[in-house]
Amino acid sequence: MIAGTCFLAWLALVLRMAPRVPIEAALSGDTESYIAIASYRPPLYGWVLAAYQWATGGYDYLPLFQFLLTALALLIFSVELGRLLRSLWVGPLSILLVLMHVAIYDSPRLIMSEALFVAMILAGLGLQFRYTRLDSLGDLLGAAIFFALAAVTRTTGMAFLLIPMLCAMLDRRRGYWGGGLRACCAMLATGLVLIMAMAGNHAKHGRFEIGSWTGMAVLGKGLLLLDESDVPVLPPPASAAAPEAARLRVLVDAQPNIADRMRAQMQASEDLRFALFFPAAEENWPDWQIADWRERGALALTVGSRLIERHPLGFLQVWARDWGSLVLYPMHWPAWASTEPPDKLLFPACRLHDNCWALTRYDIPAPALAVMLAVSLTGAIGGVLLLLGASGRVLRRRALPTTILFWAMTLVLHTSLLVSAAFESGLVRYTVGLHVLGAALLLWFLHVAWGHCQEWFRIGQFRMWREGRPALIANNVDCPPIQDYVRR
Repeated sequence: MIAGTCFLAWLALVLRMAPRVPIEAALSGDTESYIAIASYRPPLYGWVLAAYQWATGGYDYLPLFQFLLTALALLIFSVELGRLLRSLWVGPLSILLVLMHVAIYDSPRLIMSEALFVAMILAGLGLQFRYTRLDSLGDLLGAAIFFALAAVTRTTGMAFLLIPMLCAMLDRRRGYWGGGLRACCAMLATGLVLIMAMAGNHAKHGRFEIGSWTGMAVLGKGLLLLDESDVPVLPPPASAAAPEAARLRVLVDAQPNIADRMRAQMQASEDLRFALFFPAAEENWPDWQIADWRERGALALTVGSRLIERHPLGFLQVWARDWGSLVLYPMHWPAWASTEPPDKLLFPACRLHDNCWALTRYDIPAPALAVMLAVSLTGAIGGVLLLLGASGRVLRRRALPTTILFWAMTLVLHTSLLVSAAFESGLVRYTVGLHVLGAALLLWFLHVAWGHCQEWFRIGQFRMWREGRPALIANNVDCPPIQDYVRR
């Protein structure tokens, strides 16, 4: 029954959405590096693109392929979540909640790694739900493999590798040795996938690594802190960015509300890198001129790290603002809650390249924004409460397997939030995996609350009947708390 309900809801959405998927995929600034399987990109998405081109002769209908891949993984996720919680409404609602995220909804249209990344996360969580329900080693290993595939699609997927290992080690259904052995099996499965990805990168580029461009993101963080006193200890391009960095910090702080300040910081970070630092480095930094983009990422990491070390308090402010952007989605706030800068030409990229994308406000439908914020805030606030309230029982191996699972998912969610805010801008595309975790967490909270309400009402009805008093109605405030009867 649960699988059938999920399938009908899934089929209705697929039949509605599939005809609207374009034939040709949209391009972005990162598309070329994915197609080329660049050394600074995790390789899995590039391999998928190469296989698709070999099979079809081009990239026509690639959006439909990516959409169906994500949709199938979403079906697995919804069915297994519904079965885990034994609920008819959880599975169909999870499909709606996941697809309400604008970056997940749009991901199949682009030659970008988000569609494949989300598909791997959804499939991995579906098998993890199944493992929690059935205690099957095969499901645990399957979840670990899918999470490893997510990690070799985007490096932010590394945090998800904790979920199967924590769930195996802390599961009270098995002893310490049994849980540890299963955790080692999950670790071995993920290690094999990672080694294969690194070996592929070594065969193509001569480097035994997954590939990451974290250095460029850290450079953007560091340049926001740059001032004239830093120039003597940095490479020559820093002198070109220092005056603008000081001016942009003042400009960001002068924005009228929190959403505007978050958007302005994202725009300033991009401007200082692409519009100012990169052109100057091409002209007067010899090490940069002879390096490929992977080596340039390493050079950028050195510059950004040095600036962060010199301005730790300023970095904490930048970090906190980007953390807020990952939670609050400031680019999607409505017009009545935020504004756009009256003079965008004050930002270098707007002035030089007519590129103000981070300042743009996307007026998405109110229901979609409400769902995104509800899921995000549930993960941020409810997740903290869960970590505080359940960590003792979970770590002592006294919690139920379902509680352990959602505790581990919450831990990964908050770890990813903190790490992403530390190394990346607060862009909505970095929250696709976090949204999936938050959606599952929200549905679990709702399911538990609904079960408590039903039990509370049922016990109250029984007490009234036993004492010969009139039957209760649903909104009767005299219903006794369930904890009183649990204690008795």
